[in-house]
This record gives sequence, C-alpha cells and structure tokens, in this order.
Amino acid sequence: MMTIGMEQYPLILTISAFLFLLFIIVAIFSYLLESANKNKLISKIRTGGMAGGYDRYDDASSQKSNWFVRGLLSFLDRLGQKKIQQTPSSYSPLRIRFMQAGLRGPMVPSVFWGTKLMLSMVLPLLFFITRFSFSGFFDASLKTNQTIVIYVVLALIGFYLPELWLRDRISRRKVRLQHSLPDALDFMVVCVEAGLGLNAAISRVSDEITLSHKDLGDELRIMSLEIRAGKARRDALRNFALRTDLEDIRQLVTVLIQTERFGTSLTQALRVFSDSFRQRRSEIAEERAHKLPVKLVFPMMLFIFPSIFVVAGAPAITQVIRALMGVKA
Repeated sequence: MMTIGMEQYPLILTISAFLFLLFIIVAIFSYLLESANKNKLISKIRTGGMAGGYDRYDDASSQKSNWFVRGLLSFLDRLGQKKIQQTPSSYSPLRIRFMQAGLRGPMVPSVFWGTKLMLSMVLPLLFFITRFSFSGFFDASLKTNQTIVIYVVLALIGFYLPELWLRDRISRRKVRLQHSLPDALDFMVVCVEAGLGLNAAISRVSDEITLSHKDLGDELRIMSLEIRAGKARRDALRNFALRTDLEDIRQLVTVLIQTERFGTSLTQALRVFSDSFRQRRSEIAEERAHKLPVKLVFPMMLFIFPSIFVVAGAPAITQVIRALMGVKA
C-alpha cells in the first residue's frame, strides 16, 4: 500500500490552500459576471445614457482598480442580507453601534454579518484542510471529540471576531473624540462671542476642525446638515450625543438644549461649560497622578525590589557562605 512521506506534506498543504483560494476567487468572479449586466443597466437608468467622457473614464478606472474589493463586499453583502432580513428588531441598535464606530454606509450591517458568517465557515475549513494535509500528525494526537471541539471553537472565534474588532474601533474613536472636544469647544465659544448663531457656529467649527480632528468634524457636519434639512435643533443635538456616546458631549447637548428652552445667554452658557469642562479635566488628571504611586507599588515589589536586593545583598551573602564553608573546613 502506498504511503505518503513527511517530506510530501508541505506540498499537499500548498496545493490544498491554492485550490481553496482558487475556489473562492472563482465564486466571487462568477458573482461579478452575473451582476455586471444589472449594474450597467442601473447606471444607464440613473444617468439617462448621457454620462460624460470623464465620468465613464473615472468609473472604468475605479472598477479596474477596486474590482476585487467591490466583488468581495458585494459577496459579503449578499451573504449577510438574509440575516438582516431575519432580525429586523436588532437592526436599529446595530446601526447605532456602526455610527459610533464611524461606519455609515448602507451596506455596513449586511457586510458585517456576511463577514461573521464567512469567517465562521472559513476557519474550520482551513483547519479541515490542514488536518488532512498533516493527517499523520493530527490523527495520532487528536481524537474525534477533540476535533469536533476544535471545529466549534474555530467557528465561534470566526463569528465573534468582527464583534471584537467593532468594539475596539468604537473605543478608539471615543478616545479621539474625547481628545478633540476641548479644541472644538474653545472654537465654538470664539465663534459665538464673535456674533455667530449656534447653527452657523456649528457649521464653521465642523469646517475648520476637520483638518486636525476628522471624527468630531464629521459628526458636527452631520448635525449641521440635519439642522439644514429641517430637523429640530434639539433632535439633531440628541442624535449627535447618541452617535458619539460620550458623557461630556451629553452634558454639552443638555446645556445647549436648556439654553434654547429657557432663552438664556448662549455665550455665557458655553463659557461656563468650557471653564467647568477644563476644571474637570484637570481634576481627572490630578486624580490619575495621585493614583500613580499606588499603582507602581506592585511592579516595584515584583520587578525592581528583587533585583535591588540581589545586587546589594549578593556580595555579603557570598562572603557569609565562604566564611561558613571555611569554618566547616
């Protein structure tokens, strides 16, 4: 009976991985060919068949450069559409999380679910290919129950990996928004004191602060566009607080809504809030500075003090040992 040597396992693994990737590329390419005529028909209907030469060249060049990314996103969108349709009640909270992460495209929820489903299938499939490529090693070390557990664990990892990525993206964006808020608040106070209204001040701050703080500039621009579209200012402010999900911005929104409701001075309210905000930030910095010595106790006890004791006490301990050995001798 013909047996496979250990030197042939890398070759089998390479061939299996190549065939697997080729299968994925062929599936995506066939989907692109299937939807190409539909996309051309939709573009002709939208443009009325009168698109200029520059637009045609720009579309063609972008499709040539990003055809793989577009095809992958279309594939993931189609894969996740069924999940979005099956769970309409969870669509709104998921959309809010995407807004907090800075993802506002219409395909984002379906692509997100498609990525989760694809990773939950791809990771066990890769392990399956690797297991049969190195069958001599895995069959001797893994039992059937252990293999099933590994498949389930890999599927769960692939399913929850996008969730961890989304949480990390939201947390990093909140940090950026928190750091950019003092500059935006100071600039808003200057604009209001110069005679601009709140709507004009928000629009001006969004235009100027985008260069240094893009995330906060985009959120302020969205709020300005909502106000221009006819939405009430208090609703636009509440949506701004909901998209950012920061306590400081919620307090700012509360101050602005109360100023509009009671008719108090906007300049004075912003100035008082700016001063209190800076005072609170300085108090938080002082609190962290006072906590630092307590936090350094354990690293010093575990890493610094032992090395100091070794350096300081090693010569004396060595002399004591030599003296005792000499006495015994």
